[in-house]
Amino acid sequence: MTEPKQTERRTKTALLNDVYQAALVLGNELGYNRITFSEISKRANVTRATLYRHWQSPFGLLYAAVQYYSESHPNQVQPSDFEQQSLRQNLITALMRFESSFRSVPNPDSFMAYFVSEIVKDVPENREILAELKTTNRYYMNLIIDVALAKQELQQRPSDFLLNLPMETLIYQMGVNHQRISEKLVTMIVDQMLIPTFESQAK
Repeated sequence: MTEPKQTERRTKTALLNDVYQAALVLGNELGYNRITFSEISKRANVTRATLYRHWQSPFGLLYAAVQYYSESHPNQVQPSDFEQQSLRQNLITALMRFESSFRSVPNPDSFMAYFVSEIVKDVPENREILAELKTTNRYYMNLIIDVALAKQELQQRPSDFLLNLPMETLIYQMGVNHQRISEKLVTMIVDQMLIPTFESQAK
């Protein structure tokens, strides 16, 4: 089978947009767990070699597409959103930020189920994605803690372990207990684990 020919040279931005659009549309049409690099290459009019140079699997490509489009989503959480809220509400907002990034894709519930089933696989690409998620979590957690300290909701900065706890807990619930992210789940994590743990450290 011959590779699709590129009819004209595209900019990197245009190429990425074509690939991401093709992957998301195919995922919605066929099911996210059924698409392949071969199908994406045909739809986006790129070679499979191009895809393999950038991503190790269709899952990695789809995750990159979600991040690409979620950055411009109108409901994406902004740092300023934390300034007027309580510690509890900020923790809920930060954890729900992960779920909100899926709203930019077709059939977000289906994609979330696909994400949960794939992210638990112990492969290098998934470890990179998890490391990226944890880094982003630390960024938002530090913003939240700064606000809580300024408002005297907390008397001291939590340990690094506690700063990592929200994302670790969410990943555990998704990967081990196979739970989808929901406001009910996030509120339970915050009320039953995070707030009591933060308060106990302050004593």
